[in-house]
Amino acid sequence: MTTLATINEIFRQHSIQYADVCVGDENGCFLECSSGTADPLESLTENRRYLIASLTKSVVATMFVQLAAEGHFYLNEPVRNFLPGFHRGSHRTITLRHLLTHSSGLPDMLPNNNELRASHAGLAAFVAATAGQEPAFAPGTATSYCSMGFGLLAAIMEKQLKQSCAEILHRRLFEPLKMSDSWLGLPEATISELVS
Repeated sequence: MTTLATINEIFRQHSIQYADVCVGDENGCFLECSSGTADPLESLTENRRYLIASLTKSVVATMFVQLAAEGHFYLNEPVRNFLPGFHRGSHRTITLRHLLTHSSGLPDMLPNNNELRASHAGLAAFVAATAGQEPAFAPGTATSYCSMGFGLLAAIMEKQLKQSCAEILHRRLFEPLKMSDSWLGLPEATISELVS
């Protein structure tokens, strides 16, 4: 079976509606295709934009650990040193390392997550709501996937560097890697282009 036929079969078996695939190495791309079970509205192009969600955790984690290596904070420091609302009960023992390793006991999603998103609440509102949640277990005693922990990491980076997380990632990670079409959230100018 050819590589392209294999890719198409995988997409069919898993009911993947649409995907672009690019496989390459240091010599460049040697397989590029658009495939899936739905008819694509557009083919693979250089300027195609993709929305990713949980994959951003690895990007935020990379930046956070780099900043820790530079001495902006230490991974074993408690969250209470940086954010309000973490000075009580078991919140006091949650460290930055716990946030990075999904071992804080905090929830993956907040009970009012949908309402916060619908109202376009800022990061501060998510941080405050997270501080109001009781950990499901003592920090460091178990692991449980925790999206909110990465929101807290973003807030800590912003506080320490006095820039938005998007700006920090763009300036310190995406630009040096020449990832000129990568953002955490689309820039206003790009949103205007899409809407007009």
